[in-house]
Amino acid sequence: RVVRTGGGILILDAAPVGVYRAVAAAERLLGEPAGFRKPDDLGVLLASHGIVGEHAPARGSGYLFVGAVRRTG
Repeated sequence: RVVRTGGGILILDAAPVGVYRAVAAAERLLGEPAGFRKPDDLGVLLASHGIVGEHAPARGSGYLFVGAVRRTG
């Protein structure tokens, strides 16, 4: 995916807790990347790529991340 500078990003993900932790473990056993991340960890990863934002709880163990690509200069 590509997002322009100043463009927005919305991610709905599941935190790696409870049943999702088991799903991630099973995916790794099957050779899948199992990319579930804790909300703060996702924020740090995205910030390292110039995307800033915040997260909020969603239903169950899920969360939403809403952010934008930082403008430079």
